Amino acid sequence: MVDPLHQFAIHPLVDWHLGRWDISLTNSSLMMIVITASVCLLLHLSTRQKKLIPSRGQAACELFSKFVSTQVSEQLGKDGQVAFPYLFSLFAFVLTANVFGLFPYGFTVTSHIIVTFSLALLVFVGMTVWGIIRHRWQFFRIFFPRGLPVFMAPLLAPVELISYCARPVSLAVRLFANMVAGHVMIKIVAGAAVFCASCFLGVFSAASVLIDAGLMVFELFVSLLQAYVFTILSCIYLNSVLNLE
Repeated sequence: MVDPLHQFAIHPLVDWHLGRWDISLTNSSLMMIVITASVCLLLHLSTRQKKLIPSRGQAACELFSKFVSTQVSEQLGKDGQVAFPYLFSLFAFVLTANVFGLFPYGFTVTSHIIVTFSLALLVFVGMTVWGIIRHRWQFFRIFFPRGLPVFMAPLLAPVELISYCARPVSLAVRLFANMVAGHVMIKIVAGAAVFCASCFLGVFSAASVLIDAGLMVFELFVSLLQAYVFTILSCIYLNSVLNLE
């Protein structure tokens, strides 16, 4: 029986320890290194020779760059363009990580809550620091908007604080849950195809293979969609801090 969750298991590849700290190289950390290196290499190769009539690689990079830039402009305006490099890097990393997880022998790092939460925590800490630097003490009005009766502060402020702190959790869980659900479904259907083939049920095996192929295409779309959702929600959260909504 195929275990659909076995694909998410983390295994140490090189056992390293620094005192009490375990810094072993795992399949997950190796994949993150490969993803980061691949994004940097692709961007470098595609843009090192800029042409008036762009190559396919340059056109693809410009398309994704323009896509993220448009979202940043719509959500954050001119003041938010300073966050574009980080948001584009975030989008590129999440998208590449999602897609690489679909390759044979690939590992989906975004199927682990610690990875998605770390990415979301970077957004949360960044927007909080940015908000405090920009607004100073006025930043804390986000937990109690101006114009409301003071007697509502003990009730409204804790609710707003909890809602604010829940933002990285919602970002992390949304990406993590979608990646796990999609890959589990693909694995289950693939297992059904193998089982039917072993029982000489050719028709059912062929049907399972076709369904699995359709799921792979759908999961590719989900990979792009989740990278977009993660980035656009980050923009929205940053906007709420910049404008103290």
